[in-house]
Amino acid sequence: MDRSKIRALSPHIGMVSSYWRHVYANEHEDDIGGAASCTIECMMKGVQAYRAHPYERVPGDTEILWQEGSVKLLALQEADVARDTKKDVPVILLIPSLINRAFIFDLKKERSFLRWLNGQGAKAYLLDWGELSEDQDLHCVEDVIEKYLLAATRYLAEKEGRPVHALGYCLGGTLLVGAAAHTPSLFSSLTLLAAPWDFHAGSQALLKRVQFWTLSALQAIDVEKKMPPEWVQALFASLDPMFTVEKFSKFSQMDQGAEEAELFVAVEDWLNDGVALPAGVAKECIENWFLKNETGEEAWCISGQNVGPQNLPMPVCVVTSRKDRLVEYETAIPLAKNIPGAEILDPECGHIGMIAGRNSVENVWPKILDFIYRHDTCKVPAA
Repeated sequence: MDRSKIRALSPHIGMVSSYWRHVYANEHEDDIGGAASCTIECMMKGVQAYRAHPYERVPGDTEILWQEGSVKLLALQEADVARDTKKDVPVILLIPSLINRAFIFDLKKERSFLRWLNGQGAKAYLLDWGELSEDQDLHCVEDVIEKYLLAATRYLAEKEGRPVHALGYCLGGTLLVGAAAHTPSLFSSLTLLAAPWDFHAGSQALLKRVQFWTLSALQAIDVEKKMPPEWVQALFASLDPMFTVEKFSKFSQMDQGAEEAELFVAVEDWLNDGVALPAGVAKECIENWFLKNETGEEAWCISGQNVGPQNLPMPVCVVTSRKDRLVEYETAIPLAKNIPGAEILDPECGHIGMIAGRNSVENVWPKILDFIYRHDTCKVPAA
């Protein structure tokens, strides 16, 4: 990634400057000049260090098993032989969010949920959405589910001769609920990781920003025929402008050759490599999910049928954290409350930390795999 050309950081920097001018100044009138200069200087040192860092992600050694348009079903090449010899082990499909790249599940070899799952004896596969905005025939969320998510799952289930354990991250989890409600026979279990459902629950901090932002966003979508990733970045940046200051200031003080610094860069590269949403899909997410709260109000329908999580017949694990500032606990937990017998995992991690943080390998990944094994026909492998 050429970090010198990254545009996604611009909204963050602009909002930090605005924050200092309109918020901090009212509380610290006598010190605003010095404090702002010092803080922004520390942040910019971190931004410069990030852009100059030598880390480059090496694309994973994956192969394409199935493809429709830009959407691909990926498997690790190094697991080829193992996959062929494994019988009666969990088949797991990892589904990323629509607005970020799939490689959050395969961030780097030392922090790859995909590789870890395969190493633990499962057969794990990754769905990569690619560039959905290039598909002119995608008009709504239902199209994404039926044309891509269900088609890929059906291929994998037929290939393996058994239903699939599916894990959906963020909006990927919301889509997964719709897919499982539509064709439950394809799924052995669902793991919903930081998946929003009741968009009007919790503090409504994100909802209020969406309400303010909607008119200009819809106008941009009509012009661009898609939602540019910079718009989504700006929306999320507005939730906590000072978070950008804090994380880059901290990064500027790290040993740039340390593993911690490399992981920071890997995650930041992922964040800044956003994906544009097709116009119709973006409008539906904004208008029907955020503003009308169709999911939370149980008014969301696919193929004319209501998507009622309470009717899901397979085991479900809802992973949601009280530390998640993007998909708040109160936004995701209604899924668990509406699904009989649903298990809840509440890790001490933020939104990204649940899948790629320092504690995820020990405190999140094994618990998810334990849930999957307990609801599979095979036994947990001996330690």
